[in-house]
Amino acid sequence: MKKGQVMKADNRKIGLLQATSIAVGTMIGASIFSIFGLGATIAGHNLPLVFVASGIVALLVAYSYAIMGAKIISNAGPMEFILQAFGDSLMTGALSFLFWLSYVVSISLFAKGFAGYLLPF
Repeated sequence: MKKGQVMKADNRKIGLLQATSIAVGTMIGASIFSIFGLGATIAGHNLPLVFVASGIVALLVAYSYAIMGAKIISNAGPMEFILQAFGDSLMTGALSFLFWLSYVVSISLFAKGFAGYLLPF
């Protein structure tokens, strides 16, 4: 890029392949690198069965997100799904808060999982 040249915004959108890659990468990264040890300890010898069950649930969630995302197009993502289902009400606010809280819990689990890698240092 030359000096003084203005960079134009890229108007491309994320497609199904890109969205799936992001979701799968996040799930695999979180599962393998941060939570696997804890899960293996809890599941014990049932670990393969737990991974299969988790994979089935993840596929169902991904399928439902894909179907709803195709029908309800919005930049709000899952929050728009809640708004469409319940309207602008107290229930929507409560579910939005719980959705946000689930992200906080996920991040804290990742931090706890990765802390195990940093303890030796």
